[in-house]
Amino acid sequence: MSKTEKSKRWHTAQRFLKSYDPFTTENIMSIRSPDCTFFYFPPTPGHKPWTNKMVYDFYKPLEKGMDRMDIEVYRMIEDPEQNTMDVWITMRVHWKKELRIEPYEGTYVWGLEFSPDQEQVSKFLEHVDRSVTPIIWQKYCEGQKLLGGPPPTLPSFD
Repeated sequence: MSKTEKSKRWHTAQRFLKSYDPFTTENIMSIRSPDCTFFYFPPTPGHKPWTNKMVYDFYKPLEKGMDRMDIEVYRMIEDPEQNTMDVWITMRVHWKKELRIEPYEGTYVWGLEFSPDQEQVSKFLEHVDRSVTPIIWQKYCEGQKLLGGPPPTLPSFD
């Protein structure tokens, strides 16, 4: 592969990033392997990796109020030997206009591991800046309240 050619991993990562606009649970699940796991780093005490069902159940109620996530990529670092890619991004979450919630903006590093054929993401590690986590959580809660729904809840690991 020449320096200008993009790898299959790169193309799959691009599809993964684009799956957040427009924001639907089906879109964000579409590039994940059936057994994909989702982790936060640093981990929250007592929490384990999320399954696809946990991701779906968390985001499905939120999609009524969320419009899209604009993702600006700063850098993509690929490791062919590990079949992974780290993506340094700024994510802007936009809610439906009628909710009048200001967009959220945060900078993250997403670690992606790919299926053997590199067509899907099999592990997703989100490096979180805990200093801004309360801001997006408050906006999730505000959107749910304006829509008359319950506040979002994290998955149970019991």
